[in-house]
Amino acid sequence: MAARASTRARRAWSFRGSCLKRPLINAALLILCLASGLAGAWASDSETAVSPDRAQILSEMKKRRIAAIDQEDYTADDTTLLLRVREAQALGAFSLLREKLATLKGFATETRGPDGSQDVWLTLEGYRRYLFLKSQTARYYFETHGTEAKSVFRLKDLRGKLLFDPRGMLTQEGDAIYNQVQRGLPTWWRHPDGKVGGATRPPPELLPKPGQAPERPSATTLMEDAEGQKKVVELKATGFVEIAEIEEKYLLSVTKRTEAELEKETSLQIVRSRHFVFRLMAPSDPTFALIARFRAGQTGGALQGEPVAR
Repeated sequence: MAARASTRARRAWSFRGSCLKRPLINAALLILCLASGLAGAWASDSETAVSPDRAQILSEMKKRRIAAIDQEDYTADDTTLLLRVREAQALGAFSLLREKLATLKGFATETRGPDGSQDVWLTLEGYRRYLFLKSQTARYYFETHGTEAKSVFRLKDLRGKLLFDPRGMLTQEGDAIYNQVQRGLPTWWRHPDGKVGGATRPPPELLPKPGQAPERPSATTLMEDAEGQKKVVELKATGFVEIAEIEEKYLLSVTKRTEAELEKETSLQIVRSRHFVFRLMAPSDPTFALIARFRAGQTGGALQGEPVAR
């Protein structure tokens, strides 16, 4: 009997101890849950906070009317569009708008830099009107250089990309071709019948050889070319634009850098495939100002300072 009583007493105390421990365990779990929840909230807040650099870019987007006035952050598409607008301004959008419309009203906005200096920026509306006018000018150029009006929208670059979209606007590839035409650079394109046309006579390797069947590329060659073009598309999606070989040579001569050094110190990207070499840069790169000056015919002298690293 004494042994049974002792056993019952131990069970009772064990039960009471477990009852006392459970609230403590539950409280500890509750504290952990609350702590993890707060940590998640703090992490979420820190992740969604806009950094000073992004805030500055967002401010520029709003002034250029790329982003809405109440927009809190921007997307990759917004960034690409901003780079396109900047590039258009660097390539002389204001000159074309003044020439065709005799005004910049509604197409530009005044702003001030960090040092208080006044500046004028191309807006999204101005960019769209500039691209429309430039596309019209480009269509007229091709029509007067051996292309029938009904075939202009079927012109392609040497990689098979259309120069115009169904609306009659220049595509990225068409814009690159026409930029080279305007700068007097050797430029060629392909007509719907497969013949190659250009601002100058095409080189022999682009002309068909009589009685010789065209060489069929191997599967490996096609894959290498496709991989190169895929990388170019990815770079262009992030805002990069193509530059010509002669423009790269100009950069090399002015900066006194090798190609490898420019790739390391600037945004220059060289993409090589079996048949093509693509040269791309970001218009936001300070070194791209040299390209803009070259395209405007201002090849005397260089920019102050050194190329800025990415």
